[in-house]
Amino acid sequence: MVIVAGHINVEPQQRETYLAVSLPVVERAGGAPGSLDFAISADLIDLGRINIFERWESPAAVEAF
Repeated sequence: MVIVAGHINVEPQQRETYLAVSLPVVERAGGAPGSLDFAISADLIDLGRINIFERWESPAAVEAF
């Protein structure tokens, strides 16, 4: 199993737009072969932080995506 976890910083007023634009990526990743979990979410404390969490069956699945 491979876990990818991290975050990016955006301007707080751009957070909702960034999340909305990310929806197709999350949907595509969720259906990708070997994808176990894929989430992009707003941090509840830091208004400019977007958390990213991915869980994959293998390194090959990550690379294929």
